[in-house]
Amino acid sequence: MAQHLPEGAVTFAFPDEWSICRPAGCAFYSKHFQSFCGGAKELDFLAYDPAGRVLWLVEVKDYRANARGKDLSVWDEIALKTRDSLALLPAAGANDHNSAASVGSGLREFWQKCRSFSRVRVVLHCELPDPPSKLFPGVKDAANIAAKLRWAVRVVDPHALVTSMAAPTSTPWQVTPT
Repeated sequence: MAQHLPEGAVTFAFPDEWSICRPAGCAFYSKHFQSFCGGAKELDFLAYDPAGRVLWLVEVKDYRANARGKDLSVWDEIALKTRDSLALLPAAGANDHNSAASVGSGLREFWQKCRSFSRVRVVLHCELPDPPSKLFPGVKDAANIAAKLRWAVRVVDPHALVTSMAAPTSTPWQVTPT
């Protein structure tokens, strides 16, 4: 069995024994932390592998239907979301007294489960249009994105991954179309 969680046009199947948190569905994030320091961002999934003691930070982007419309590069956006998500966890652990989430446990409970993590992994799951065209100029080259993402988050995870359904890597979950 697996925990099947949709995000946009894809569905993630995480192992059952993992703890999964979606900060956007947590009241502490949306009512308090989101406005911290002029605005904090969150990653789509925070996933904890208790056997390996790995905290996975996962962002999902799908550029197959819509081009990227932001001025900030996708790797810098992920780096900011990584920083904010890592700051969110201990803050929620100390201050989230009305914990509730749409998936799994709330932020406080998630932090209590994952706070003994020994490694952080950053993953950008990025669906690109096939074949690349002039209609989608914002994101073209997955290898370039991966190199720049690894550089942007190197202090947290110098081996950050960029995955897609067409080019899966060695992540311990599956991604399928929704």
